[in-house]
Amino acid sequence: YPITGTPVDSNYAITFVDGTYTVTKATNQWTTEPSITGWTYGETASTPTVAAKCGNVTVAYAEKGKENFTAEVPTQAGDYTAKFTVTGNDNYNGLEKTRDFTIAKKALSVTEVVATGREYDGTKTVAITEVTLDGIKTEDTVAVDLTGLTGTLESADKGTYTSVTLPELTLKDDKGNYTLTQPTAAVKTNVEITAKPITVTVADIANQTWTGSALSPAVVSPTGLVKETDEYCTVTYTDNTNVGLATVKVEEKGNYTFTAIEKTFLIVPNESLIAGLTTANVTSADKTDVDKAVAMMNNADLNDAPAEDKADWEALKTLANAL
Repeated sequence: YPITGTPVDSNYAITFVDGTYTVTKATNQWTTEPSITGWTYGETASTPTVAAKCGNVTVAYAEKGKENFTAEVPTQAGDYTAKFTVTGNDNYNGLEKTRDFTIAKKALSVTEVVATGREYDGTKTVAITEVTLDGIKTEDTVAVDLTGLTGTLESADKGTYTSVTLPELTLKDDKGNYTLTQPTAAVKTNVEITAKPITVTVADIANQTWTGSALSPAVVSPTGLVKETDEYCTVTYTDNTNVGLATVKVEEKGNYTFTAIEKTFLIVPNESLIAGLTTANVTSADKTDVDKAVAMMNNADLNDAPAEDKADWEALKTLANAL
């Protein structure tokens, strides 16, 4: 730059000699070191902190490892680099520094599932047809991959279940910005396992000879059991000790269903107890059999005797008591 001046005192003569002076560039520096904090997808982006001694700082962004920096702040989950720049000029030096940061994936959680009810099949497995996720942004489409997805119930038995245990789940669709928190406990649901229909037959029961003990002659045959060891019915007998008409009822039980079956059978006197005995030939050696015959016929329901046998039953009762 040239130097000039004007005298302010007339008592002096001033002679100017040409000369120059130089203004050098200022040494620029960061007064606040560049910094940026990462955030989670869907949250408000962090504001970079930075200041320079000279000039304005601009911030540009690019995916980490790439050089296509732009002023647009990224919004998708991933790893990024922020570049802080002060453009130098004649008065100060430029500055540049980079900082890496991450936009973390947003965590989703499972709140409940829809499971498909079915008949009892001996397993705890049910098909899962829907999984409800919490945490998805309104504009995004994210879902659990339901392909072949099944859950495990607490039991294989019929009943209504309010929770189900899930395997490891995977996301589909717009999943790049999300991570799924895998359930560690059973998840809410409402699913019913119903009883399996089966066919049960009870064979006709032939007449049974009185023994003094309860008789249980019914032969029950099931068709359609999942496991041969499964309990499927209850068998209830009434009036199955004394001479007369007895009843057996077969009803559904456990994980199976069928129409109840009721059948009757006849308990007939054991005539051999006093066969051949008369009041004339009975001895003390016959006492045990005679006492049995008396009990048998005194407790018998003679009204249940077939018409053709009623007279014989009455005669047997009379003889037993006479002996």
